Amino acid sequence: MRFTVTRWKFAAAFIVCALLLTGAKPSDQPAQSNLVTGRLLVAVPKMPDPRFRDTIILMIEHNKDGAFGLIINRPLGFAEFEIESKQEGVGMLPSSRTLVFGGGPVEPEKSFIVHSTDYENKGTVKVAHGVWMTANVEILHAIASGKGPKKVLHVIGYSGWSPGQLDTEMSREDWYTSPVTPALVFAEKQEGKWEKAVAERYRDL
Repeated sequence: MRFTVTRWKFAAAFIVCALLLTGAKPSDQPAQSNLVTGRLLVAVPKMPDPRFRDTIILMIEHNKDGAFGLIINRPLGFAEFEIESKQEGVGMLPSSRTLVFGGGPVEPEKSFIVHSTDYENKGTVKVAHGVWMTANVEILHAIASGKGPKKVLHVIGYSGWSPGQLDTEMSREDWYTSPVTPALVFAEKQEGKWEKAVAERYRDL
């Protein structure tokens, strides 16, 4: 599989990454009822919506107000990011080349970093054991300066549902749910990732 290299420029003057659900809370506890916060949403083999066919979605939040998640197995290509330093006179930080994933059809201009738990700032959401998400420009500075997390998925765009919409889809059995495991989320090999998530759905039942 070949990926193109795109150069994107991030300036500290404006925040490209926006945390959409500021009320999101850690989800180290098992999901309650049909809520899937902190779990993986895995498309069934006969997913009726082609936008989500064979996808795995890391669910950041699911409540009465709707749901928000990030597709983690749809690589778009490699991108090289240039980030302006916050220190006066320093200019641009060293560029950072990363594989970018398409997180969903909503707002593809927004960026989210799914990462290991060795980095945290005020915008970090503790999604599940071993997997966190940060959506502000500070983590991009940390990555560019070599102080970021060891494991990273750079995701653009997201998957969103209005109140009750995901619940309806789940009642139609459009989705499986599966526990979050860092090994699956951060797996370098993308081929077979969806199949592994499907197989994992019974592991914690």
